[in-house]
Amino acid sequence: MGYRVDLMRRPADEVLRAPVSTPPSEIGTAIGSTVEKLFAQATEKGLHPCGPPEVMYLSEFTPGSRQPARIGVDLPVTGPIDGVPGAMRRPECYVARAVHRGPYEGIGEAHRALAEWAGARGYHVNGPPTEVYLAGPDSKRDPSDYLTEVLLGIRA
Repeated sequence: MGYRVDLMRRPADEVLRAPVSTPPSEIGTAIGSTVEKLFAQATEKGLHPCGPPEVMYLSEFTPGSRQPARIGVDLPVTGPIDGVPGAMRRPECYVARAVHRGPYEGIGEAHRALAEWAGARGYHVNGPPTEVYLAGPDSKRDPSDYLTEVLLGIRA
């Protein structure tokens, strides 16, 4: 699958973040349960979710590996975040962006396309790769209709 890659400015925002370490074989379950916890925490703390959940890959992720995957699960929120555990402000940044349609098993191609695009244009990676889940299992869609925005922070 060919990917269109765009350069975009990602504005500063606020999120609830939960760090997770999980075996690669359990990553989907770990992400799902963590997202549920973040939504519950947002409600409990009077925050309002304002975007789809996201996952930052903080370590190399290799399906089938015994090495745990380290990820950060983010939920964009609005409301007073001061003093809320796991709440943080993310600074503005520039990202290379591709949209993956289909099952997660093929999403590695989008990550490779971003890295190749950035390298070919002289950009340097500036942060972990991130997946924004626009439509996934929670949308009750067929996996062929999942929609995921894949982002790679970059700098000149």
